[in-house]
Amino acid sequence: VTTISEKTFLLDPLSYERYDNFTGVITSIDARRAAEFYDLLQPLFQEAFEELGYPEQNFNSVVFRAIGQLLEAPVVKDPILLTRPVVMYEFLDPSLESLSILHKQMIRMGPNNTKALHLKLSEIAVELRSILEK
Repeated sequence: VTTISEKTFLLDPLSYERYDNFTGVITSIDARRAAEFYDLLQPLFQEAFEELGYPEQNFNSVVFRAIGQLLEAPVVKDPILLTRPVVMYEFLDPSLESLSILHKQMIRMGPNNTKALHLKLSEIAVELRSILEK
């Protein structure tokens, strides 16, 4: 962060770089192969999901819901102001601070990484739908 005032800080865009390798690994995955691999293991995922106490739910639905939530994460290009009421930093903008933990994490990854992950997740979702509809 960069200090703006005693109670206001600016999220340093250089901090986004710590997520570049993670994003690079995820975006290097072949979407079609990932979907095929998921399809191969899907019966085991469903069985494990049922053993965890969700016999009435379809694991595929959970996967698509999770992808949907990730795709809904906002891409914030503007500078992000923070506050630090105690130990941890919080978004100064209440609309950002009220987002889910998942969406806040995606924002912390930076707009370029978020857009790259959105693109890869969309590709994977398309391939999964294609394979699972057969």
